Amino acid sequence: MISTPEPGQTPEQRQASEQRQAPERQTPEPQQTPEPQVPARGQTPHRGRRAGTIAAAAVGGLLVWLIADPLADLDLTIGSGASSRQIGPGSVITVALLAGLAATGLAALLARTATHPRRTWQIIALAVLVLSLAGPLGAETANTQSAEAAVRGALIAMHLVVGATLILGIGGTIPQARTQGRQRTPGQKQTPSQKQAQGQKQTSGRKQTQGRTLERRQSR
Repeated sequence: MISTPEPGQTPEQRQASEQRQAPERQTPEPQQTPEPQVPARGQTPHRGRRAGTIAAAAVGGLLVWLIADPLADLDLTIGSGASSRQIGPGSVITVALLAGLAATGLAALLARTATHPRRTWQIIALAVLVLSLAGPLGAETANTQSAEAAVRGALIAMHLVVGATLILGIGGTIPQARTQGRQRTPGQKQTPSQKQAQGQKQTSGRKQTQGRTLERRQSR
């Protein structure tokens, strides 16, 4: 319904009268961006993949041992005399598991502290892998010269298989950059300051919408 302007009204009075008679419009509330879901404390989205990587590294090292010892009939004994040590399947699996746990712990630490956690972790992991090759290269065996070279090659292969599996598997689960700030988990209660900030944002959005509506009415 359009009101008939009364005689003697100024344009400002006529506009104010039209605004009072116009139906009140509902101001749309500003849309809130859904917050990303964050896993609960103690749970990581890549925990299963990291555990599978550690298991794969142990299996890979064990396969190299099976080829070198039972199949190729190499004597994987390091040292001589009382200080000699036989490299068996238990030793291979234990070393692979310990290396995997250490790599996982370092990845979790760098994800919270380093600016570029993936790159930092990969550099450290490659350095540790290179340094670990000094053991097989300098190991003494009770084999002949030709057999000793084969034994060292088998030990180096174990190190490379285990190390490469861990670097490729665990490295892919580390974020490239550290996430700034703390995200609120679903269902977590907001603090009074967070509620106040959210209310101020909603009020500011309503005022902006009302201002644009008033400008459109005045321009008609």
